Amino acid sequence: MEIRQAGQSAQKAIILDLDGTLLHTDKSISAYTLEMLRRCKEKGIVVIVATARFWFKAEKYPDQTKPDYAILADGTQIYHHTEMIYGCTMEQGQSAGMIEALSGKSRC
Repeated sequence: MEIRQAGQSAQKAIILDLDGTLLHTDKSISAYTLEMLRRCKEKGIVVIVATARFWFKAEKYPDQTKPDYAILADGTQIYHHTEMIYGCTMEQGQSAGMIEALSGKSRC
């Protein structure tokens, strides 16, 4: 993938899913893959890990792969290195209302 903003040259990027793509069946990442990601970064290619997992379920993989960006929790959290640059969360009342409605205890 190439990312290009007006007036800038193209930036190459690799976006990798975790489960079924980057991870083996035993949830490990091969030394070869880690080396290739390191080489890509040396060449200026942006490495992005994307997963439906939340940070606490995925945190060891960004630690291993050292991506420039991590897109987590189905896109509701985006990290640049270790800094969250985007987060979309629900207020407690919103989630309580959803749980109530889904459990059939809604007063509607």
